[in-house]
Amino acid sequence: MIRTDRFRHLAAGLILCFMTALPALAQKGPVLGPGTPASVGMDGAKLAEGVKLYQEAVDRDDIRGAVLMVARHGKIVLLEAVGWKHKGYRLPLERDTLFRMASNTKPVIATAVLMLENV
Repeated sequence: MIRTDRFRHLAAGLILCFMTALPALAQKGPVLGPGTPASVGMDGAKLAEGVKLYQEAVDRDDIRGAVLMVARHGKIVLLEAVGWKHKGYRLPLERDTLFRMASNTKPVIATAVLMLENV
């Protein structure tokens, strides 16, 4: 009986996680629009320093690449790609590069297990 209750709690937790994501998936049209750092009270020089830090990490070969996005108050103030899509072929990373995603279920399952631990 306890296992059945735990399974129900786990299933309810997983369903809740996915249902909270549904409204965002159902929205039509752009959620974020373009903007400038000054228009949302941010310092463009500080953002440029952040991009420079990532570029230096790519140059040191600490990371292969990253797509950076900073948004505030519904405005995208920074969207930049640094690094390589394929370093061997010297293909630069682009802002719309698709990344391989792996192990995305681990945080959801870990949350569900922790929820069960508190039951």
